[in-house]
Amino acid sequence: KRQARLIKSIFYGHPEVEVAKVCATSHYGEKLSELFPQLENLTDLTVSEFNDEKIMAECDAVFLQPHLE
Repeated sequence: KRQARLIKSIFYGHPEVEVAKVCATSHYGEKLSELFPQLENLTDLTVSEFNDEKIMAECDAVFLQPHLE
């Protein structure tokens, strides 16, 4: 999947970037590595519900993708 390659190469491949949160409008509580097996052993993050106010309060930078699937 294209999204998994992007996440893996840019975010997990950069020493100065920490992926702290993954949000979506569906798949709440699912592990990112279950949705994208290519990310197995790279993250134990689970998908959180999208909440723009909470994201802005907790994150220094935000990258948006139209959907996970």
